[in-house]
Amino acid sequence: MVYEDEFLRQADTGDLLLYKSSGFNQKVLRTVTNGSYDHVAIILKFEADPNELYIIEATSTDGVVLRKWSEMRLDCGPKMLYETVVFRHIDYVRTMETCNIL
Repeated sequence: MVYEDEFLRQADTGDLLLYKSSGFNQKVLRTVTNGSYDHVAIILKFEADPNELYIIEATSTDGVVLRKWSEMRLDCGPKMLYETVVFRHIDYVRTMETCNIL
């Protein structure tokens, strides 16, 4: 288990967050796919804002969005939109070329 302070220290561009949502439709999706999670997001870090993590994700209502972790974390936890959030660090060398998303 990774606690939030450790997550904030370790997370970097390209890492993943896996979500287990609390909604009925998401429970059905996990049952049909035999999966543990129903949503995924990619972490981005920017030099211009080094103390913040950004999360890029596709949603059914807003399309692809970029959100700050400090705002998104309010949706995470028991009886919230996301029951469980799992951090997966992707082990690769991050260079300007591999992290250039534009």
